[in-house]
Amino acid sequence: MIRFFLVTVTGWLAVLGTGIGASLPYLLRIPNPRSAPTQNVATLFEPLPSFRTRLWPHYWIGYTLLVLVLMHASFVMGPAMARSDPTGIWAATLALFLLFFQLGIGLVLKEGSEHQRQFKRFHFWIMIVFCALVGTHLLTNWL
Repeated sequence: MIRFFLVTVTGWLAVLGTGIGASLPYLLRIPNPRSAPTQNVATLFEPLPSFRTRLWPHYWIGYTLLVLVLMHASFVMGPAMARSDPTGIWAATLALFLLFFQLGIGLVLKEGSEHQRQFKRFHFWIMIVFCALVGTHLLTNWL
């Protein structure tokens, strides 16, 4: 019974972390911070932290997500997998490989690269495929 609880908790925390982690770069982007009505004159001349600096929660959610997914997979291994849909298991396996790939690309983006724009675009499309695979995993193993 405790194993089922751990599988459920780690799985849904990973889904929640995926949603939050994927949305953070868009939420942390400030289009025009100087036009905010609550700022006073002193803060108008302070430099803003760089976008990479503001993304620290996104980085840590990515690392935590990898740990949660590996824990989820380790709790599921065994007899419970025999009752799962093979399509969902393959989708989850491919998503795990993409998560490792995403972390690698994220580390390159974090350090900076001369091909930053291409890496960002690739990182975005891998996120889309990752979310589709997670959705497939959820639908096939939940229904």
